[in-house]
Amino acid sequence: MLRELGLVTREQGDFAQARALFEENLALHQIVGDRASVGFALIGLADVARDQGDAAGVHKPGEQALTILRELGVQWAIGFALNTLALGAYSEGDLTRALTLIRESEALFRGLQADASLAEVLITLGKIERARGNNAAACQAMSEALRLAQAHGPRLMVAAALEGLASVVVAQEHAELAARLLAAAAPLREQMGTPVRPVDQAAVEQTLATARSALGADTFAAVWAETQALPLEQILSTIPSAAAFSISAAPLDTLPFTTNRPPPA
Repeated sequence: MLRELGLVTREQGDFAQARALFEENLALHQIVGDRASVGFALIGLADVARDQGDAAGVHKPGEQALTILRELGVQWAIGFALNTLALGAYSEGDLTRALTLIRESEALFRGLQADASLAEVLITLGKIERARGNNAAACQAMSEALRLAQAHGPRLMVAAALEGLASVVVAQEHAELAARLLAAAAPLREQMGTPVRPVDQAAVEQTLATARSALGADTFAAVWAETQALPLEQILSTIPSAAAFSISAAPLDTLPFTTNRPPPA
């Protein structure tokens, strides 16, 4: 129960309460000698640090958790520990280590056919590939993550994948599509009560600012309003495939969602 409460409060952005719950959970299971639950609690503490952008705070609990869980062979938890450590390495700019860790996590969840878990890992992979300058691979990962999250959940990962994909396509000059992806994510987060994680806030704000600047304030506002009036399923059904972005930015009028408005004055 403590772990579940910690997960909920973390996603709601109450990191102090989440940390306290995970620490209480950790102490309890250390007393009773439940090593698997100790490992889960350590992942929880590493995740709190991860979400706040505290890369240094990820290492100790994350590595301790991974050691315990490898010894016990708890595959799904190993996958999440690897994902968290990959994000810690990504935040520190160690993209080689981040890619190694996330590829192991990806392979593990593909082997388990755990599509909901795989969606979260693919979002991490997309971030890493984007930082490496590999937009084609980043778009592929984010697109697959979005498809899996929409089909299998959790809905939180739908919002995260939309935001991640927006950050990739806006860099390829698809400003309107990026705006629509963010406009689709925003009400999802509001409905769930799950704000953007602090570690991701700057990237989302930068994507938003870039799209608004490229489109102009009036066009951006119109695109945002149009998108939020549509059902999510309709928005998702018209997102171009990853192949559309595999080489370079395509002309905006060749992609779905483009309304062929004149450029801003």
